[in-house]
Amino acid sequence: MIIIREVSSFIHGSNEIDLPLISTLLFGMTGGLLSLVGLIAIFVSINTQQSVEKAKDLLAELQSFELNHELGDRKNGRRLKWILEHYKRQVQLNISSLSV
Repeated sequence: MIIIREVSSFIHGSNEIDLPLISTLLFGMTGGLLSLVGLIAIFVSINTQQSVEKAKDLLAELQSFELNHELGDRKNGRRLKWILEHYKRQVQLNISSLSV
């Protein structure tokens, strides 16, 4: 209740302003906002790291992929196409995951 009264007196231009209380409020709100931004940055970093790991796994599988049969073998062709499509999806820049 004291906080609301102090903030309203500050807004309405009253002469009775408790500067330590106002500075504590501003410091607390600033600290909370900075903590929130830090947590969001950590979340984005973890998601990006997971995508990079998946892309590395797919690239390793693609590099070790061998066509054991004739080039016309459909099973090998489908598997190769699946690996390439998933790698392409992992490497593409995802704007929605980078926006904060």
